[in-house]
Amino acid sequence: GVDETERGATSVIALSATGLVMADHFALSMAYVEANGHDYGASYVNMLTYFVPRDLWPGKPLFLGQLVRQFFYGDAEGGIPPGLFGEAYIAFGAVFVMIIAAVLGVLLARTEAMGLTAVRAGCALRTTIVAVCAPLFAFILVRGGVDVATFRTGIPVFACMLLYLAC
Repeated sequence: GVDETERGATSVIALSATGLVMADHFALSMAYVEANGHDYGASYVNMLTYFVPRDLWPGKPLFLGQLVRQFFYGDAEGGIPPGLFGEAYIAFGAVFVMIIAAVLGVLLARTEAMGLTAVRAGCALRTTIVAVCAPLFAFILVRGGVDVATFRTGIPVFACMLLYLAC
């Protein structure tokens, strides 16, 4: 027999055949919360431990993508990043998803304003920097979530912002 957790995961995986990665990962996040409850921001706090090697801290918490993979596939060898909105849902629920959506909207609006300012000023370097950062915000942050985006794109975005301010 199949237990209820397994049946729930199976039905969500069946629902996750849309081809829309963000929708798929959000559906997986909902199933994860149904079985495990909200983590009340623990996944965001765990990111602060990113630079501590597991050899020095064998009990270091797994990152959210690893926990989601472990839940659905039984191993944490890789990860299934729930994305920005899935992370938000796992952390605090639907209301936090709306808050994160508003914050993302402000971030994208600010990025667009920076781009328009750069174009009006005729600054090719600043225009290029914004052109590099915009997809990082709009794609990698939404697709990978804060967990993935912070460490895969955070450093390039930080460097680009320093360049932007310096020129």
